[in-house]
Order: sequence, then structure tokens, then C-alpha cells
Amino acid sequence: MAIDEKKKTYSILIVDDEEDLREIILSQLELLEMDRPVVLESAENGADALKKCGQKWYDAVLSDINMPVMTGLQFLGELRSQGKDTPVVFLTAFGDKIKAVEALRMGAFDFLDKPWKSEQLRQTMMAAATLGAQLCDVEEELDRIVSQYTDLSDERRKQIRNVHRSLLLITTSRVA
Repeated sequence: MAIDEKKKTYSILIVDDEEDLREIILSQLELLEMDRPVVLESAENGADALKKCGQKWYDAVLSDINMPVMTGLQFLGELRSQGKDTPVVFLTAFGDKIKAVEALRMGAFDFLDKPWKSEQLRQTMMAAATLGAQLCDVEEELDRIVSQYTDLSDERRKQIRNVHRSLLLITTSRVA
């Protein structure tokens, strides 16, 4: 089933503790030109973002690394520990290169240096959201597949899900 048949919009979450920066980012991302509408939401720290990610699927997240309450790296670690593969892009300030490399090792999609170029921000978030929508489709397909195995233990269903997930991701990456 094509992505457009399932989801009518892309959903992107912006995470930054500075309200002015969130507003600037939101205004720049409102200019995204994608194959369907983009819904933008924001959170003021990693803890707030984690809560929002627990309530719905975001196709991509753009996050600052250094924030109070919960840093971007802590947010990414928690997100991954919950089994969520949402593409996360980080904004990094001068001197944050070590943290950016750490974020990539933890599974971040990409990072952008502050100050960023508007076009680079839009291109990066378009790529992240496109991948995120594909991953959402993979997760929905997995739910469908695993729901057929009602007579197996939760552990066995988890193993089957992991095998099918790997196969779907390989297939998706070859098609893309």
C-alpha cells in the first residue's frame, strides 16, 4: 500500500528550549514543499518531546542538543530505548561536534550547524520526514503481520516482529 493511501500529512516535531528559535524554525519549515501537507508541532525540551512521541508518530524530529530538563541526546536515547526509529536531526552550536558524532552513533539521522541555511534545513527535514513516513508504514505492516500470531508467546511474537522488521527495512532501503 502506498504511503499516500495511509497518511495524508507529514508530521514534524521541533524541540528547542528557546521559544524564539522554535518560532524561526517553524516559519522556515512552513515553506516545505512536499507531496502532501506538513503538520508542525513543537516542544520546549526533551522530556516534553518524549511525552509527545509517546502519544503519536512523528515522521521526523528536529532537536537542539543542549537543553535543560532533558538534553537532546537523552531524548534520543530514551526514544531509541522505546524502540522508536523516528528520524532525529540535531541542531548543534560551535563546539558541539563531539556531541553530534555521539548523536549519529546513537542513531540520529543528521545534524545541522548553527547558524543553519534555510534551504539546507528544509532539504534535511524533507529527507528525514520522507524516511519517517516509510518507517511508519513498516511499523504498521509489522503490526498487521504479528497480529496473525495470536497463539504464540509475547517473546516469540517479538522475535517474529524483529525478523520481519529487518526484511521490510532491507526491502524498503533497496526500493528507495
